[in-house]
Amino acid sequence: MLSLEVESWTWYSIAAVLLVLRYVSRWMGLGSIKRYQLEDYIMIFVFVRILNPPNLWSNRVFYTVLVITMNIVYHYSTNLIAPEDIPNVRIYRRIHPSTTLSTYRTNLTPESIRTRVVGSKLVLVVEQSMIMTIWGCKACLLCMYMKLTCSKGIQPHETIVKIVAVYVGLSLVAMEVLYFGVWCRPFSNYWAVPTPNGLSFTYP
Repeated sequence: MLSLEVESWTWYSIAAVLLVLRYVSRWMGLGSIKRYQLEDYIMIFVFVRILNPPNLWSNRVFYTVLVITMNIVYHYSTNLIAPEDIPNVRIYRRIHPSTTLSTYRTNLTPESIRTRVVGSKLVLVVEQSMIMTIWGCKACLLCMYMKLTCSKGIQPHETIVKIVAVYVGLSLVAMEVLYFGVWCRPFSNYWAVPTPNGLSFTYP
């Protein structure tokens, strides 16, 4: 068993136990599941499956997808290619003092290219799941801070929390706009093998 699998599933199990304990505690404290608040629903969405038809990846939400896909990606190569693997490398061989023969070689086979394309696409899933997991946790913390400050009108903390909330929201929008619309154009270069754009590498 790989160390990544051990570590990732261990942390996932710990997080799952803490999540269950959290919701049991909230249920006991609030008296009813119907009284769950915004942060409770956000964390459910971030962590677990939503209730749709089974056995579809789209039915799993961010942290679960992150752990599953991360372990799958571990076994794939991506379009982050070592220099010696870049195709069409010109090699010069001196066959005579006055004659040089140039040839091309490549270590990329059609099968390895297909594997790298799949791996690169899966890395996109990992990256987006990681982003949404992190920002979902930020949203939960902000909801908690809102309750601690805004409901009691504590100044200047109330204003600070609101400013941070706006910053967190705008930073997520900016990151996603850059990710999907700016950093790698055309978008398919994210899984192109080899990619012509250094910003389009997907890192395993």
